[in-house]
Amino acid sequence: MLSLVPGAILSLLLTTSQAQTNYQQMLSFGPLPQSGSGPRAQLMEGSDGWLYGTTYEGGTSNVGTIFKISKNGSGFSRIYTFTNSDLPYGGLVEASDGTLCGSTSGGGANHAGTMFKCSKDGSGFTLLHVFPSGEKDGTYPVCNLIKGNNGMLYGTTFAGGESNKGTVFGLNPNGSGYTNLHNFTGITGFDGSSPWAGFYQGLDGALYGTTQTGGSNDFGIVFRINPNGSAYQILHHFRGGTNDASTVYGSLVQGSDSMLYGTSYSGGTNNLGTIFKLNTNGGSYAVLLSFTSGSDGNQPFGGLVSGSNGVLYGTTRFGGGTNGTVFRVNTNGTGYAVLRRFSNNAGDGDGRQPLAPLLMGSDGALYGSTYFGGGYATNGALGDGTLFKLSFSQPNLLHIDSISLMPDRQIQLQASGIPGHYAVEATTNLVAWAELTNFTTTGTSFQYLDSKTNLRQRFYRLHQLP
Repeated sequence: MLSLVPGAILSLLLTTSQAQTNYQQMLSFGPLPQSGSGPRAQLMEGSDGWLYGTTYEGGTSNVGTIFKISKNGSGFSRIYTFTNSDLPYGGLVEASDGTLCGSTSGGGANHAGTMFKCSKDGSGFTLLHVFPSGEKDGTYPVCNLIKGNNGMLYGTTFAGGESNKGTVFGLNPNGSGYTNLHNFTGITGFDGSSPWAGFYQGLDGALYGTTQTGGSNDFGIVFRINPNGSAYQILHHFRGGTNDASTVYGSLVQGSDSMLYGTSYSGGTNNLGTIFKLNTNGGSYAVLLSFTSGSDGNQPFGGLVSGSNGVLYGTTRFGGGTNGTVFRVNTNGTGYAVLRRFSNNAGDGDGRQPLAPLLMGSDGALYGSTYFGGGYATNGALGDGTLFKLSFSQPNLLHIDSISLMPDRQIQLQASGIPGHYAVEATTNLVAWAELTNFTTTGTSFQYLDSKTNLRQRFYRLHQLP
């Protein structure tokens, strides 16, 4: 808000239009009752507002746990401890009845993975499916499940199927209707193999995924498939090398522009990973960013999340302070910035090496985990991992940079910031504000001329409109 006395020129510069981030370590995994260890999966926000997740190890049998924690970091509780070499790699999804569903990469009668469900307090734990259930069933699911628009659960297995190259499957949250929707063949130039990531369901209802290997160059593929298993299509064969991605572990995400975005663990200019995009028909593929060594982070293991502002957020396993970063980037590849660098000093209690994708909470904060580090990383121990939160202070969406009295006595406002829908308002007494104009700007700067010059004092402000 700026004022102007006619006959004088007042020029003020307002800094920083970007939101500032505040980092909070919510939990260090370690001794009981926090005996989970090595979180690898994305956190999930339940319909009750609590965060739920899994650890790959830890618990009474050191084969994984299910936990819950509030968004302010209080109330941590282990709600279930696995016992049968389960090692849950993927996270959780909430079914329509409020139960938590997930998968384990091992365990079950065949030690090749399971699908399970339980209540939010850990009770009623039930196996929905044991891999393999038949000769051509998949094995070793390591992905995050998704709940489709039809209420069914969808995922991939890393191995198994007709060619032992992995599968796509679906089933109901009550365990019925299990279906093998696709068997990957891994035949060079024809199909992908060994899918690590789960799915993203696009606005068109199709499931979009990636494989770690296979395709024409054996660096993996991007594919789509309908929820009923029809219309399987390869959208892109990764080429690796300096010009393309390779080795994709994270799931895709659809941006506000309807494009698909993802990360690769290797490939790109420095073979330290990339951020890429493509259309849902496979067109307009492009590598937006190649990660480098040094302070910017590299080798992203998890996928991206899209914020309400259209910005993409992710993590890198290494780089930054050697042990990974949290970053943001615009959908055109510009504006890359590190929001958090994890420390290289194991004795300071910081997290190390984030593997999981971030969660964008209903409160607008980012929630994530690190696989190592934490307050119990002492005496050379790597530590059992952490949970963390990155919250954002309110940004100046658009602000007045300068205010000038022009030769023709008009008052010129110059503003800059984030594109949006705004109103220019003015007052003489800081009580009654009147709208002078409203506008929608797609650029980052704005200029307005006010012809009202017969006042000794005038105050201005910019107001964001819906």
